[in-house]
Amino acid sequence: MLLPPSAAAQAARYNRENREHFTPWDPARPKGFYQESFWAAQLERNLAELDDDRGVRFWILDREDDEIIGTANFNNLVRGVFQSCTLGYGIHFRREGNGYMHEALHEAIRYVFDELKVHRIQANYLPENQRSARLLARLGFEIEGRAKDYLLIAGQWRDHVLTSLTKEHYKVPPPES
Repeated sequence: MLLPPSAAAQAARYNRENREHFTPWDPARPKGFYQESFWAAQLERNLAELDDDRGVRFWILDREDDEIIGTANFNNLVRGVFQSCTLGYGIHFRREGNGYMHEALHEAIRYVFDELKVHRIQANYLPENQRSARLLARLGFEIEGRAKDYLLIAGQWRDHVLTSLTKEHYKVPPPES
């Protein structure tokens, strides 16, 4: 689900609650990142990015109380002969390990392939992040290699495992019974 700028307080709260949980995996956050004003502007930018065909950020909400439990963003959308984007995601620390991210990414990937007409989705993770490795493998992402000093994480240039999934190789899992 896309969130309007009026949901800024909820987005800021989600990020504050998960600050410690995401720090080992994420780049340094800009000044004001955990404030409502930052998220009001960011949610406005997210809507513009979709309108401008540059990417999309989905917010994963609990079906019972509409609280944010995760995010999935498809950014760096490149058109032309490449038709590709980069996937990033995060799940609330209290919801980790319950299958929510797999379910949400399955739907989001289908949307990106079918509605945005992307051919290739790339997703990269730190080698020690085995939770992400297993999730991406279950979704059909294939390892393409390893990039040395790929992203600046927690003040250090860190290697990343590079994976991708193309529309032709995406296998829609059977419905759960």
